[in-house]
Parts: sequence; C-alpha cells; structure tokens
Amino acid sequence: MDGYFISGSQCLLCHPTCLTCNGAEPTACLTCISSKYFLSSNSSCVDCNLNGYYVSGSQCLQCDSTCKSCDDGTATSCVGCYEGIYLLATNNSCTTCKDILRYYSNDVDQTCHPKPTVQVLKFELQESPQLYLLNFDTDLDLENSLAEIKLYQISDSANNTLSTCRR
Repeated sequence: MDGYFISGSQCLLCHPTCLTCNGAEPTACLTCISSKYFLSSNSSCVDCNLNGYYVSGSQCLQCDSTCKSCDDGTATSCVGCYEGIYLLATNNSCTTCKDILRYYSNDVDQTCHPKPTVQVLKFELQESPQLYLLNFDTDLDLENSLAEIKLYQISDSANNTLSTCRR
C-alpha cells in the first residue's frame, strides 16, 4: 500500500515525501509523492531546485559538473554557470573564456562574447601630440579590449609629422 512499508510483522509509515519506501527514513524512498522528484544518489524525494540538478520526468538528476543549471546531464546543455566561469552560447557550455581565441568574459550577464573585429574608419589629429579622435565601424568595449589594442607610429614623410594610432 502506498505510503507504508512492512517491517517484520508491522506496517509502518514511509517518510511524508515518499510514495513507496523500504524504511521510514527520508533516504529510504523508492518513489515520490507527486510534488517531489526522486534523487537516486541518496534515495530521497526532493523539490529539485538545487544548483547542479535538473528535472527529468519524475527524477532529479545531476547536471554536468560544469553547469550550475542545465536542461540535461551533458556539458552542452548548460543554462547557467558557477561563479568564475561563463556561458558560451554557441554550444551551451560553461568555460573560463580565456582559453577561447577571440572571446572575452562578460561579468554582467556571466557569458562569453566574441570580441568584435574593429576597423578604424577615421583617424583625426585634434591636438598634437596627445589628443586623437578615432571612429570605429562597430561598438567597442575598450575596457575588455585594452590588451588587444596595438599602438603604432605612422610617419607622414611629406609633411614630416608623426602620428599615433590604435588598432
């Protein structure tokens, strides 16, 4: 009978989260009541709203170890990542971003974003030698791109002037 188990000659109650069980402890469940999910790692019935777990049918299963939240147990089903690693939307995996060429980590939404390819459309000397105006063909996150910015000196031999530009 649901909600009970037999111990010797006695019929005893299961833990309230268990539909069927083999003992009274919360870790003796075999199946769960309708509002709970079976966690096979310790035979308990839980809400399954824990970091690193997802619901599959009537079970609470573990995500891949890199995922804080996920849609299934694979490393490419991550929906959210633990602090210090970032979601790479191209394959739904969690990574540090630093090992992926031309990507940077965005702490605002905890994702990896491709670094934009930027070209200087206009370079204008405003006041020599310290103030330059650069116009780019796309938005540029300068703070995250500083390590990638290269400084070159270009000489105009006709006017014998020296200019500086960033790329």
